Amino acid sequence: MEILGLAILVNFYTHWFNPFNIQQWKAKQVEKLVMWLIDKQLWWLQSLLRVLWCEKCLAFWVGLLYFQNIFAAAITSLLAYSIKHFILFLNGTSN
Repeated sequence: MEILGLAILVNFYTHWFNPFNIQQWKAKQVEKLVMWLIDKQLWWLQSLLRVLWCEKCLAFWVGLLYFQNIFAAAITSLLAYSIKHFILFLNGTSN
């Protein structure tokens, strides 16, 4: 049950949280951070920013930190990915 709850929270953060328009805010912040990294010659760190907006990556790493079990982290990641696509299917949109 904890795995499902964690997967839902990750989806809530990365995809479905619109009261504060988090998607646009997050995109602006990530863009600013990427530009800053490029200016500081740290362009190789921008690939680490993917964790901030990818539900599979974020679910895996948060699951690994929370459960300290790679199998549980992988299942959390798979559930987060499945939940995202289920929500998109219910909305009639595709990614």
